Amino acid sequence: MKKTILSMVFVLGVFFSANAQQRSTTKSDLKLSLLAPELIYEMEIGKAASLKLGIGYGLIGEYSNNNGQVTKNTLQSHAVIQAMPRIFTTRTKRMRMGKNIDHFSGGYVAFPLDYRIGIGYSVGVVYGTQGMLGSSKWFYDLFIGLGYADLDLEKSSNVTGAYLPNGVSLGFIF
Repeated sequence: MKKTILSMVFVLGVFFSANAQQRSTTKSDLKLSLLAPELIYEMEIGKAASLKLGIGYGLIGEYSNNNGQVTKNTLQSHAVIQAMPRIFTTRTKRMRMGKNIDHFSGGYVAFPLDYRIGIGYSVGVVYGTQGMLGSSKWFYDLFIGLGYADLDLEKSSNVTGAYLPNGVSLGFIF
């Protein structure tokens, strides 16, 4: 538990110090996702690329149904640290059409690396889209793809091999 808390404090410190340094030279956002609690820092690393860093809390589990009988129904909570380089595939098209590209809006291809503290890791490739809800400070982010996971779960079978990374975020920008 101490390692988890120290890891979270360290990553938050990096987020805030990077945010202070990058604000003057590079476009960046600090976001809070509410569906699956996550603090997100995203910074521009190229004309059509960004790096999303996140720390949050999630659930993972297993559900099995055998001829109408529930054989497994387990959930396990865990802290997650994520790094996701993104390449925006629709940015130039959106600019030509006069659409908003603020706050990293548009479609993207990304390569997420998730470290689930005390459980394991996962890597993958995803396609997603993110944007703002109207002219407010609320944002959304949706993605799905293919990946590889190596997770050592306490309450259900271990997961090693192919998996389907997916995500839905809804929150606000500071």
